[in-house]
Amino acid sequence: MSQPKYRSPEEFLAANAPIAEAIRRAMREAVLTHARMGRPVSTVRDGKVVLLQPEEIFALFAAEQKAPPAA
Repeated sequence: MSQPKYRSPEEFLAANAPIAEAIRRAMREAVLTHARMGRPVSTVRDGKVVLLQPEEIFALFAAEQKAPPAA
């Protein structure tokens, strides 16, 4: 019996665009929910863990909405 080919999470999501989009939307809503409650969210920038304050989160998502869609 042969072993199934291992696919990285990136390869899996690239092959399953609807799943990737659902995950992206869920993550966005979770981050915005934290921001609405006044809670910071941790992320990684330049290899270091940093806290994004609610104001930064709202600014990031506002900029995302103004940007043209990715091709």
